[in-house]
Amino acid sequence: ADIERFKNDTEKMTQFHTCTIRGCLLIDSRQMRELLTPIPTKALESLHTTLCTIFKKKIELLNSIFSYCSKKLKKEPASLEQYVDFCEFTDAVGTITPYLAVEITLTDELRILLEELEANLVEKTPEIESSKNLLHDAFKIFKDNKQTAKNLKEINEDKFVEALQKRINMAEQQLDKLSAEESNYPPDIASAKIDSLFNETRILKHKILNIEPEIIALQRCQNVMGIELNDLSS
Repeated sequence: ADIERFKNDTEKMTQFHTCTIRGCLLIDSRQMRELLTPIPTKALESLHTTLCTIFKKKIELLNSIFSYCSKKLKKEPASLEQYVDFCEFTDAVGTITPYLAVEITLTDELRILLEELEANLVEKTPEIESSKNLLHDAFKIFKDNKQTAKNLKEINEDKFVEALQKRINMAEQQLDKLSAEESNYPPDIASAKIDSLFNETRILKHKILNIEPEIIALQRCQNVMGIELNDLSS
């Protein structure tokens, strides 16, 4: 609607009478027309420049996302930690994919608007036409890489579930050992040797703090992988 209004305004200016006679008066409007004529054109040029900047930035950002994700999605994990990060990343990619599709649609609509604007301008922007299918091609590659990542995740799942189970078993053994040490403590203060008990308690606390990061990591592995082998949080 705004573009059509600018077109109409430009057309009206071509029909603007520069000289008008009213009785004995000659009204010279040439200077006024010279001042008014550039306004619609300048408005179109300014709008075009702003939208073109937004258009190029959106393409740059989307291509950057596709490039970064593609590298991560094609990299096969080599350790349990890498596999968990890989699973977490693929889940995040799945979440943002619909939003990327919306952004591509909006970029297409912006390109169409720019083409309509350029129909009324002398200067053209070659990037607009050349980018017509580039984003769609990049998005298709991105979705193909998503499928590759899904296949890698499924292929490696059993191997890393087994690795996780081994780590959990080791952690359980350590926790059982710490629990046994704790159960050997005197039942009350009266029967305890305070000096030795203080030192033993300090050592036990140090052992518990040392194993805590591993427990947290193993819980995260189970949460991200969507499996429940053993709840170590308690």
